[in-house]
Amino acid sequence: MMWLGARCYPGRPQFGPIDAAQLERYGFFKYLGVFGVEKGTVSGARTFLRTSRALLAQPGAMLWLTPQGRFADVRERPVNFAAGLAHLAVREPEAMFVPLAIEYGFGQERYPEVILRFGPAKSGRSLGANFTEVQASLEAGLESIQDALAAEACNREGTLFETLLQGRGGVSVPYDLWRRFKAMWNKEKAALNHSSCL
Repeated sequence: MMWLGARCYPGRPQFGPIDAAQLERYGFFKYLGVFGVEKGTVSGARTFLRTSRALLAQPGAMLWLTPQGRFADVRERPVNFAAGLAHLAVREPEAMFVPLAIEYGFGQERYPEVILRFGPAKSGRSLGANFTEVQASLEAGLESIQDALAAEACNREGTLFETLLQGRGGVSVPYDLWRRFKAMWNKEKAALNHSSCL
């Protein structure tokens, strides 16, 4: 996500919470703006809110997180968030909250595609008057764009998406070498991407 933030919002500081135990295991994440939070504890919730609010006080700062508080399947319904994000929105009424849906799927190539859809940005204040309203609004917002992205991903209409990072196409090294040789022999350009062959 930090790559996506740097690509779409260059120059803005990027941060994100992770389970404190995992951060100890993968310490290099600390250098990428990731901070540790003890899962399932009151002190962890306090740390999340205190650290998040301090980071968001920086001009242009962005906070990336999995609002369920864990990795969740994109098809899981209803969407249920951990309480932290709604508490943060109540305490930061001017902060902007942007849902992001992610799909991983296979198109015409051998490697999966990552397909993203941003929802509309909303201020903490516009999400609701209290924790319950804010929580419901955040969950409904993400679920709505997840459903829209799922339909778009199934449609496979390439014009709906903008490519941010292009991977290599092809089937396998030996077969691709054969196709390159054959194309060179016929004085043609080798078309290794399946989508370029359709």
